[in-house]
Amino acid sequence: MTAKAGSVQPENNPYSINPIIGGEPAGQKEFPFNVVFYSKDLAKVDGKKLSYDLNGANFCGGTLIQSKWILTDAHCIDLFGSSYANIGVALGINQLKGSVKTTADFKSTFFNVVTAVRHEYYKTMPNNYDIGLVQINDSFKNGLIYLPNPKN
Repeated sequence: MTAKAGSVQPENNPYSINPIIGGEPAGQKEFPFNVVFYSKDLAKVDGKKLSYDLNGANFCGGTLIQSKWILTDAHCIDLFGSSYANIGVALGINQLKGSVKTTADFKSTFFNVVTAVRHEYYKTMPNNYDIGLVQINDSFKNGLIYLPNPKN
């Protein structure tokens, strides 16, 4: 199995300690269930130009598991602060800067947070039960992660 990775090269990423070796760049929308959470104050997202730049604005990720629900870490939800109004959600992108082709593509890429729930036993230290769910404002139907059938 070949690991896929985005286009960020280790020499350009100050946070990269162990880059993926033997991987290949993922295609745009190849993994539509991948989620990036970002600060709307720091991002440049332009619906009229259909462009986005999330460099420096992104802070956590997650996986779309239902049309409106994202599985993420509880510590990411802690970073949302007291209001969800400033938190953006980008689905299916593999680069932090780029553009989309149509308004429909734009609307199926960028979402808002409605609510977030941490595991009831989550504590910041120790970091046990570090899991949570985030609900987005609209349904995304272009790709959920495949979850195995419990009978298998």
